[in-house]
Amino acid sequence: MSVNIFLVALALIGLAQGASFGQDSRIRYDNYSVYKVRFETKDQKDLLKQLAEDRNNFRLWHEAKNEVHLMISPSALNEFEKQVLRANVSAELFIENVQALINTEEAENFMVSRDGSFGWKKYNTLEEIYAWLDEILAAYPVITEGFELGQSYENRTIRGIKISYKSGNPGVFIESNIHAREWITSATATWLINEFLTSTDDFVRQLAESHDWYIIPVLNVDGFVYTHVKDRMWRKTRQPSAISTCVGVDPNRNYDSHWMENGGASDNPCAEDYGGPAPFSEPEIQAMANYVSSIKDKINVLIAFHSYSQLLLSPYGHTSEEYPPNFDDQMEVAKAYADAVESLPYGTVYRYGSSAGILYPASGATIDWAYNEQDIDITYTIEFRDTGRYGFILPPTHIIPNAEEALIGIVALLDKCEELGYLKLKTFLSLFEMRLLWLLFTVVALTSAGVLQDSTKKRYDNFKVYKLNIQNKIQLAAIEKLGELTQKYNVWREYDRNTKQVDIMVNPEEMPYFQQLLRLNNITSEVMVENVQALIDEEQVTATADSTAFGWTKYYELEEIQAWLDEVLAKYPAVTEEFVVGTSYEGRTIRGIKISHKSGNPGIFIESNIHAREWITSATATWFINELLTSVDAEVRNLADSYDWYIIPVFNVDGFEYSHRKDRMWRKTRQPHATNACIGADANRNFDSHWLESNGASDNPCSETFAGDQPGSEPEAKALAEFLTNNQDKFDAYFSFHSYGQYLLSPYGHTSTEFPENYDDILAMGKAFADAIEALPYGTAYRYGSTAFVLYVATGTSVDWVFNELDKKIGFTIEYRDTGRYGFILPPVQIIPNCEELLVGMLALIEKSKELGYF
Repeated sequence: MSVNIFLVALALIGLAQGASFGQDSRIRYDNYSVYKVRFETKDQKDLLKQLAEDRNNFRLWHEAKNEVHLMISPSALNEFEKQVLRANVSAELFIENVQALINTEEAENFMVSRDGSFGWKKYNTLEEIYAWLDEILAAYPVITEGFELGQSYENRTIRGIKISYKSGNPGVFIESNIHAREWITSATATWLINEFLTSTDDFVRQLAESHDWYIIPVLNVDGFVYTHVKDRMWRKTRQPSAISTCVGVDPNRNYDSHWMENGGASDNPCAEDYGGPAPFSEPEIQAMANYVSSIKDKINVLIAFHSYSQLLLSPYGHTSEEYPPNFDDQMEVAKAYADAVESLPYGTVYRYGSSAGILYPASGATIDWAYNEQDIDITYTIEFRDTGRYGFILPPTHIIPNAEEALIGIVALLDKCEELGYLKLKTFLSLFEMRLLWLLFTVVALTSAGVLQDSTKKRYDNFKVYKLNIQNKIQLAAIEKLGELTQKYNVWREYDRNTKQVDIMVNPEEMPYFQQLLRLNNITSEVMVENVQALIDEEQVTATADSTAFGWTKYYELEEIQAWLDEVLAKYPAVTEEFVVGTSYEGRTIRGIKISHKSGNPGIFIESNIHAREWITSATATWFINELLTSVDAEVRNLADSYDWYIIPVFNVDGFEYSHRKDRMWRKTRQPHATNACIGADANRNFDSHWLESNGASDNPCSETFAGDQPGSEPEAKALAEFLTNNQDKFDAYFSFHSYGQYLLSPYGHTSTEFPENYDDILAMGKAFADAIEALPYGTAYRYGSTAFVLYVATGTSVDWVFNELDKKIGFTIEYRDTGRYGFILPPVQIIPNCEELLVGMLALIEKSKELGYF
């Protein structure tokens, strides 16, 4: 065993030995889980608040208008599940084991601490922060000045630093770590201090030298120390209560500004948001108020650092019915912050609004007191990363990315303040713009090859597709984050848990950053597509050259497919019948065809092109329709005559049309989002079956797997669900055509640890399908099994919904050719081979189903 590994092992053993809750041991959270719980009624909300007051078993991590994040002890989990079930509340597991995250954080901190230097690859203790602050003050005596707010309840000094390069600058006050467990806040504050003093970047120099900075790295010093030595999840101060055995007050509810109004704080000393017995009962808050009051004429902007949720919150916190007189300005400033942060390579999305308006009533907070009582016109709470995957235990690898986001966001915020007349600065805007243009090539210009102009098709010149080999969760998290930057990256194939690979398309302007990210994370890669546009151009040449009758040597547009469908219906009126599923968001009809040679047949339903860019699916569906009607092969005739076939050639009609007219790589629907500029949802994550559970879809409207605002939010998915429900007695099997990857996927998509009761039969059908295809001369290999086990977790899919809600025991997603050489842009020459594979596979699967007694 190497020395390094031995030291890490010792550190982890030390952690494991702190398993008790004794006076001298750290509190542990083994098997404590965190759930995101959505509520709709006041009774449901009251139930969750009541649970959260039992601090031995529940801790409130995050609260919003219609959801909370709740940490639950393992002993209370069963009771929680009963209560939630009884109250009809939706709950989603976010963190399975809190202690596992803490252990990882401790191990990373231990490894980095060995060199003894202060930095931002780990979280530092109060002692380390103060020692570093002393070094800074000694190294920069002319431009820095230490200040003290006062003493904490446990008699620790609350220290801050002022950075001033010249007199007369407008002042920016930053308060950090008022909530003890939010370690990312003090890490970000110290990183900013260091940047303001040491950076040689012109942009940072301009920012630092044109403002006076008052920064408190750790305000809640007692609570912060307690999180390091005793309880990582501690939030409050440490002053005992006179009326309860519970300790501490939420210091961000203790200011004398609408204190305890409108349910904006709790009067229960055990609650995490306890407002205290009186305003300013906490010595830390009284000291902070006294200091800010003494220098309020020097402060133009006050910012409070918090985590988590990625929010920028402004006054008022006590009411959502009223807004400050300058609320419009506040929103302009907040938008500037959010837009700047999102423009970075990380693509992190911040929401913004008043505290009570966007989140919940929070009275007695720092920013409201500063705004209402000290007349500081610009005050914000910034809730840093993330949105719940790690919560308060944000890995140290996020420190610098988060700090970079804070820096660029504050630049934009102050720039907008200057523009609106709240600050007196010069030349700042141009520096901000230059920085955005320079920083890692991330600004999306209108001239970029990947940005759509309204009158032209989006082009993908020199966009490449990489196959990435993923070895650990950190690598996967980095790539998943890139996938949300849809102007720069596009995930072609999500993480395959068996091959441990991801296929991702990369904008050429992002290539330097992308290559750097691969190097930093030790991710190996292979170029699968050298130039995406070259494949698209070749596809278009084929389509233009083939102007003959409808066939399967090119891909057709929606209008052409619909016209062909009309011809088929007219030609075979005795055995075909049109059905209409419904209407799309843009008013297009979603059409299907029923083929029935005799009454009483079992039914098979096929849905195709739910993902717009997967053109091979509608091509295969139309070929299959043609075979069922025209083939003279005995096996095919038997297949056609023995079943009623319900086939939708193009389900996502709006997206499919858009993929032909505007953007070949478009995947989603086309319904705009109410609060985001991004358009569309993944229709195959929008069905009401384990919707948004287990990270099986995204709640980010810009993500390719955005599940929609609610199940059935997309008119197409809602219409299909209603149609299938109304006709559920007419079909026995359901198939969803997709590409690419060469898989036959069955339920379940929401979990890889549970399987349907008939899973052995499903696997037998899958094997028959795969074996039949591989026996063809092409030798194409398909893998088969449950979606979550073979591939990845995918929730809210059509196949799972039909299987779970309509009790159809045969349901498959077929992911067609290939495995990445062409991906979604499968050459037309492969249409017929793919169709032939589908036909023999379907014959074998249906035959096996009959053998097993399903037909």
